[in-house]
Amino acid sequence: MTERELQALAAYIATAPGPEVTAAQLRQYVSDRLPKYMVPAAWVVLDALPLTRAGKVDVRALPKPGQPEIPRLAVPPRAGAEQLVAAIWEQVLGIDGVGARDEFFEIGGESLRAMQVVTKVSQVFDIELPVRALFDAPVLADFAQAVQAAHDHGAASATSAREATPLR
Repeated sequence: MTERELQALAAYIATAPGPEVTAAQLRQYVSDRLPKYMVPAAWVVLDALPLTRAGKVDVRALPKPGQPEIPRLAVPPRAGAEQLVAAIWEQVLGIDGVGARDEFFEIGGESLRAMQVVTKVSQVFDIELPVRALFDAPVLADFAQAVQAAHDHGAASATSAREATPLR
């Protein structure tokens, strides 16, 4: 497994006989009850969980999860901050084609990756940004707008500080 695969949340579900349950139904059920950052990015439905001889789940025998089954909105990011933030999300999440209306936690993001995104965004835009900013604005366009506002505010504050400093 790569480092990226180890960081993604995955759910393994063993189903009982009866009506078939889809990953979309499970995602909706969990999304209604948990914060978005706790909703798994991938779902694997199994007939039974593999067990060790001691009766515990054999984690090494679990199949690798596939790509998240997430409907994506095809709205390309606009120029500027949206494109830069989209590129960062793509790099951190290991996916292509992040759109302006994509929601970070629905396309594979979770708390560890949120910290990576905020760190990279802070470096690229030369701003101090709390991780909470991504949780408060998880849609790319909204997050990019918050990043741009923080960048603009920082630039305005730096200009004001230079103007207020007396020359000797």
